Order: sequence, then C-alpha cells, then structure tokens
Amino acid sequence: MSQSSLCQVEKYYRVKIYTPDVSDILRLAAKGLPMESGEHKPGAYIVGEFSESELTLIGETGLKYDILIDDLSAFYCKRNEPFDIDRMNMEMKASRRSFKNYTTPENFSLGSMGGYHTYTELLAELDEMKTLFPNLISTKQPIGTTNTIEGRPVYWVRISNNPEVDQEKPAVLYTALTHAREPASLQQMLYQMWYLMENYNSDPEIQYLINNLEMYFIPCVNPDGYIYNHTTNPNGGGMWRKNRRNNGDGSFGIDLNRNYGYNWGYDNSGSSPYGSSETYRGTGPFSEPETQLVKQFCEAREISLALNNHTYSDLLIYPWGYANILTPDSLVFIKYAQLLTSENHYTYGTCYETLNYVSNGSSDDWMYGEQTTKNKIFAFTPEAGKPSDGFWPAVNRIEEICAGHTGMNLYLARLALAYANVKDLSPRVFSSVNSFFPFEITSLGQANNPTFTVSIQPISSNIQSVGEPIVFNNLDVLASAVDSIGIAFKPGIANGDLVKFALAVNNGSYTYTDTIVKQYGSLELIIDDQCNNMGNWTSTSWNITSQYYHSAPTSINDSPNSNYPNNATTFITLNMAVDLTDAVMAWVDFMARWDIEKNWDYAQFMISTDNGSTWTPLQGQHTSIGGSYQDSGKPLYHGTQSNWVKEEISLGSYIGQTVKFRFRMVSDVMINGQGFFFDDFRIEKMVPSSDPSLNLPSELSFVKGDSLTIDVSEYISNFIDNLELSWEGNDKIIIEKNGWEITLRVDDEEWIGTEDVTFTISGEFGTSSSTVAIECTAPGNYVPVIVGQYDIVTHKNVPIEITLDHLIVEDEDNTYPDDFSLTVLEGDNYSCSNHTITPAENYVGMLSVPVYVSDGRDDSNTFNLSVEVRIPDDVVATDGRSSIQMLYHAELSLLTILVNPDEMFHTLQIFDMQGRMVTSRMIAGHSQRIDVSLANPTKGLYVVRLLGKRVYSERIVL
Repeated sequence: MSQSSLCQVEKYYRVKIYTPDVSDILRLAAKGLPMESGEHKPGAYIVGEFSESELTLIGETGLKYDILIDDLSAFYCKRNEPFDIDRMNMEMKASRRSFKNYTTPENFSLGSMGGYHTYTELLAELDEMKTLFPNLISTKQPIGTTNTIEGRPVYWVRISNNPEVDQEKPAVLYTALTHAREPASLQQMLYQMWYLMENYNSDPEIQYLINNLEMYFIPCVNPDGYIYNHTTNPNGGGMWRKNRRNNGDGSFGIDLNRNYGYNWGYDNSGSSPYGSSETYRGTGPFSEPETQLVKQFCEAREISLALNNHTYSDLLIYPWGYANILTPDSLVFIKYAQLLTSENHYTYGTCYETLNYVSNGSSDDWMYGEQTTKNKIFAFTPEAGKPSDGFWPAVNRIEEICAGHTGMNLYLARLALAYANVKDLSPRVFSSVNSFFPFEITSLGQANNPTFTVSIQPISSNIQSVGEPIVFNNLDVLASAVDSIGIAFKPGIANGDLVKFALAVNNGSYTYTDTIVKQYGSLELIIDDQCNNMGNWTSTSWNITSQYYHSAPTSINDSPNSNYPNNATTFITLNMAVDLTDAVMAWVDFMARWDIEKNWDYAQFMISTDNGSTWTPLQGQHTSIGGSYQDSGKPLYHGTQSNWVKEEISLGSYIGQTVKFRFRMVSDVMINGQGFFFDDFRIEKMVPSSDPSLNLPSELSFVKGDSLTIDVSEYISNFIDNLELSWEGNDKIIIEKNGWEITLRVDDEEWIGTEDVTFTISGEFGTSSSTVAIECTAPGNYVPVIVGQYDIVTHKNVPIEITLDHLIVEDEDNTYPDDFSLTVLEGDNYSCSNHTITPAENYVGMLSVPVYVSDGRDDSNTFNLSVEVRIPDDVVATDGRSSIQMLYHAELSLLTILVNPDEMFHTLQIFDMQGRMVTSRMIAGHSQRIDVSLANPTKGLYVVRLLGKRVYSERIVL
C-alpha cells in the first residue's frame, strides 16, 4: 500500500524547546501553543509538535529551540513505508495476538489512513458492529438535530444488553477525536468496542458489565476536522487540530477542548483569544455545535464517569485544568486514577501536575464542575501513546497502544457500579493451624448503598475449614472497614507448605476473586539492621543521616543532608552474602521514602547471583516501571514518597542460590532531589522442618455421659516412628490411650467444667507440645420437635424433593438445620426415592407424607407433611428443552425450575425485560428442582439463567 502524502498548507515540526524555568511553559502557553502533548522535563526542556507559524511565536519568547524533525507529515508517512496494512490485517486476524494480557478482537482492523480508520470507515465499522451484535449495540444515531459547521451529525452508540432502549442503569461515556489529529483515540475505542462485544458470551465479568451498565460512545466529536486531515493527507499525518469554523479573520477553527462552559476563558494561558492559535477558545462558552452536542448529550443522561480520549504522552489528566488547584473530590480522583493506570502505568494528575501548565474550557472541567444542569461526572483525559509516537503512531504500534488502553476502559466501567478493593493485611506466613486472615475493604464504585460480601474459598487441600463470609453494608465511596475471617489448616501441614485460597468479593450481582498464595511455618531471621551505622554496608557516597528516620536515630541515604548530584550513579552494597540454598522461601523488607525527579532519575534495589558480577533490579510493592529515560521497563523508585512505606520483596525466584544485594541511585544532568532513604532492613527465610510438630485443636468438648475419641497422629506434622505421647493438667477428665487414639470421659457424676491439658510428643528430636481446653458439658434433655411446615405445592405427575427447609423445627440445644438429617417415609398415593416423592399417576389432591428429622443424637416426632398436588391449568410453561423446564403458578407467585439431573449449576439469575436483575442466588450443584418465590411480579417477559460448567438461558412469559 502506498504511503505517499499530499502537501498540507502549513508544515509541522518536532521541536525541542529549552525551558530552564518552570514558568517558561506558561509563557509558551500564553502564546496560544498547545502544551498537553509531548515530552516534558520540568526545568529543562519540552519536545512538542508545532507549526511553522508557531515557531515564530516560540522565537518571540526568546527561548532557545532545536528542530528535531523537519516535516512531520512526511516523517509519519515515511515511517509507515515498511508496513503493508492489508497484510498486517490478515496476520492480525489469523494470529489473534495478545498484548498486555488482552487478545486482539477478531473483528478489529487497521484503517487505510496510515493504519487508522477514515471517517467513512468508522461509520461502516459502527454498522458492521450492529449487524454482528444486534443485541449488544445500538444503531448509530446523531446527537440531536444540530450539525457541525460543515453540516455533519455527531454520532453516538450505546453498548448494553438492551441497546435500543433507554434503561435506568448507571452510565459511562467514552469520547474520541475531539482533536482531529489524534486518530489513536478513535482506534483504541474501536478496539474496546469489539473487545466488549466479542467477549460477552465468554467472559462473565464483561457480561456483567454490559448487563448492568449503559456504555455510551461518541467516537468522533470533531468529524469536520478529521475529514479535513483525510483530505489533505489521505495516508495519514494530517496535523489539523481544531474544528473547521471560519473565524472571519483569515483563520479557521476553534479548539473544542477550550470551548466548554466551566470557567471558559478563565485566562489567556489556559486558552487563547486569538483565532490563529491552536488553543483558540472561540467567541464564547459552547459557541461551537460540537461542544453544544456533547453538553446536550450529557445533560440528557445520568452519566457518572467519562474518558475523553486524546493523544499523546502516556498521561491521565483529571480536573481541575483551569488553575493549579484540586477539586473537592481530589481523593476520589487520585484513587480512581491509580486504578485506571494500574496496568498501563500512565502518569496521572491534574493538568498542572502532569504538564506544568493550565487549560481552561476543557471537557473534563465542565463534566465535573457543572452540577446544576446535570449530575457530577468524574471525567478523565487519557493521552495515549509515548512521546516518540507523536500524533500519528506507526502502524506497528497501533495494536499495542489499543491493548494498553483496555484495562483503563474496563476499570472505568467497574467504578460505575458497586466495586470494592480488598487489601490483604495478613502476615506473609501462617504460623498456627488456627489462624485468621485480616483484610481491609474499601468501597470505590459509584453505586448507592452497596453491599459487599467477603469470603474465602479454599483451593489447596491443606485448608481444613474457613470462617463464615462477612457482609459490609452501605459503604460510601472511599469508606473502608477492617475485619478478618478464620482459616484452619489440617493438622499435618508442614513448615514451608504452600497455602492457596481465593478471596472473593461479591457485590450482589458479580463476584470478583483474587487468588492468595502464602506459606505455612516459621521464619528464620537472617539480618535485622536498624540502619544506625554502616557496619553491614559498603559505599563511598551513601551513609547514615538523621534528616529522616523510621526508627531513631538514623536511616541511610544516598546523599546525606543534601540533594543528590548531577550525572551521578552511586551504590551501597550489603556486605554479607545471603545463603538461600536451604530455603523454601525468603523475603526482604525495609522502610523507605524518596524524593527523586520523576521519569528521569531513579533508585533501584538489586540482586546478584554471581557474587556481584551482574545485577538485576527487584520489583517490590512500591516500585514503578522505568520509562525511556530510565532503566526502561525495569522496576525502580522515582517521584516523591514523603511518608515512610514498608517495601516487601519476595525472593522466591532465587531460592537455592547464594545472593548479594545493593541499592543504586542514578541521576541525570539537572533537577535534583533528596534521593532515596531506607531504614529497618530485614531479610527472613523459611527452611523446611523435619522435626515432628504436635498441633492439636485449641478446644475440644464432649457431653457428660458420652466420650470423645481422637487420633493424635492426625495432628502431628512430619510424623516419625518411636514417638511417645504424654499429657498433664487433667484432674477430673480421664484420658485413656490406645495406640495413638485417646479417649476422653468424665466419671465424676457431679463435675462439669473445663480443664487445660497439655499434650507432649517426645523423641530423639526433642519435644513438641500442644495445650487444649477440654470442656465437659451438661447433657441436654431436648429432642428435636417438628412443629410445622411451609406450603409445598407440586403438579400432577411432577416429582418434588422434600428438604429440611420445608419444615419448622424446634431444638433448644442444636441449631436447625445444621447437621440435621431428614427421613421421608412411604405413604399413600405417592412413591418415594430418598427424599423425592412422585405423586401417583394423575393424582390430584393433598398428600400426607410422614417425615422425621434427627440431630445426630435424637430423632424427632413423626410429622405428617402436607403436599398439595394441583392440575397445572393456570401454569405458564416454557418450550420444554431437555435441560431446563419451568412452571409458573400465578396464584402462588411461585416459579418452579426443573433441571436435567445430568446438569450441574451453581447460580440462578432472573432478569426482567429491561435487563434488570430480579434475583440472584447460589443453588446446590445437582438440584433437580428449584422453587423461586416472586413477590407480585410485573407481567411480561423474563429471562432465567443457570450458571455452571455451561450457561443456560430460557425465556418465560408471566
């Protein structure tokens, strides 16, 4: 494919402007230069893309500059010459590549304009989406009746489970191409839309998001400007930014991202009053049809979050833009930005924090700031693409840029619903068979009065039991709570064994899970240095300092009591080599704080496995990924961390080796900070234990008159022969030993109580003890009594399973129905198989079914259970597929679901015709009958879904 380019009215250059003072950027902005894209090194220089006339303006400031690329449009086209777009599309479709853990959608393609879709191709894409996924995306529609300056509509689409209908669901908005020369903003949006729809049936979370949200997309806010770029540069590289209004003074175009009404025209640094400027704000707020349409669109909907996509610089910007101040919701913006950038590691902050200049009349400021004509919208501006990509990234970069945006797009959707983050507060190892898993839950989503249920689901077989789920109600945004769930391990668990479980957070509609992997055992401390002297370290520049410390009186810093120097690389090395040859796991932790020029200078903590010949930087909980001017792609510390944080680093990849450690600090030519401080440096390792260990339960109990027998060997880890068992501390409790089984009883007729008994195993290894509180309780004189039942209805020839839940039982010394069993007896007019009864053929009437329950010790009375068998004359039934059949009894508002016994499901969900979830609940794996009570359901179509190894959906009309 040819990549030649038509000539353009004005030539653009990539320019390096030297800005020794931070205020220099404001001077440039006051000239009307767009400063939001490019490479910024505060106090040094900026690299941006400017026109010939803008070079004159730069010269007027007196600032020095160098031209790095003479003709950007030609450069962009030449950069694409090696690539054949048609061939790349075929390869992409055939290979289904993955970038950043996201597989490229099958229908995603590169466009004909330097790899980007033209406006005509965009409209065709939207139509194709509707053809392929008619139930997930709406038909493209114009926003209102207003058109652009050149008479074009601004189109929008919606992705949802009922896309052609306005539903009362939370809503999010994604926009692109506000600036016409930023085609990657469009391309990533098309990628995202295809990704959502193609994964709807295979990814439960995406299905949940689409079913519970309205996702709005405005893929081209500025069609006139985008088409103009295609006209002047049909193969890409067009540099037109604004819309196409004739300003009447020989200039064209309004910067749409300076035309919104909130603090429009606040000053002449954040926007320009001159029509020839790239940041010209127009004659008044919302003077342009494009911004009027976005305003109209937002005011007609309850949108809670938005991404207004731009390029480039790998940034995420949020309000305020008009001034260097924070919003009242700054903590929310910061937390959301941390989540949105958690995968792509974009730099986040306000306009001034990220770019050292201000911008007024922006979409983000209006979406958030205007709270009278509409609700508050948490709006963000991603600037996708590296500084080297420029406005038209090369063809071979498009797929990766799109994938890098996907996590950000998904997080925005999550935050519109009930969403919470759970932080693991547990120690790195479990050291007791009866432990707890402490955690902190923080509510983040915009849902009102959310309810979260946190639970533990065992994965590894060495987990014996876990505690009950914990429910958190009505947590406001950023509200948090701390709690814990018990976790007990099997007695034979050994030092060094891996413990694995799923931490689940259910928000009432969807369960997010995170796999937790820890180890069991005790740790051996290798070094514990409080950094009060340099005895454990060697360095020619790092030393102790009292400037800051975590534990008094000192810490260690790369440049004690001063800022670090220019162009320096300094080291501090731990003197000792650390032997991990006998370890099953090991960790390093230290307290740290730092003040290091972000994106340029950096510190690293490093490891060597060859006695210091080569070094590898280690990733910790607080490291960032190095940029192009640092140790690129490697973990490091930069920016400002003004409070002490605990850094924890796993050495799991280095087990079996002898290793050395060092810190490194690297600086460039200018802008110096206080550097890197560390304190309380520790290394711990876990070694496998071969000695036997006794781990009896902390409590045991039995009823007076009964006895309790346990096998002690089951509670010994690393069991070996020739062990002896002894005990002490018992007086009234009689302990009899038979091999490794012990039997506990009490003969004293008057005594009831608790004794603390210490059991000890001994042998050549030494001893291991375990103290148990053994309780003898009074016998209960209560037997379970069935006192009533709940209504049970079936239909002619339809079997029904009798369960404990059908009965009302009183038992003062047991909790019903826990550990109870049910017996169903034979009777008249039905047959019985286990707990399932089948009415006699064509029988209609009331069955009397004798049943009784047992609490494990006593049987209840026999109770005649009434089961009504009705003619299904008022029943609405589905089409009777082989796996699911449904019956609805209108008088009882009872929905009965009959399931093929060969199927296994775990979750039942019911949705109404608007896609709203009516009910969701867990069900037993092999349930053959499920009864659901529907309180006064609205007449209409409902969808019933059963989730298991397969997902079945059936429709029923009530």
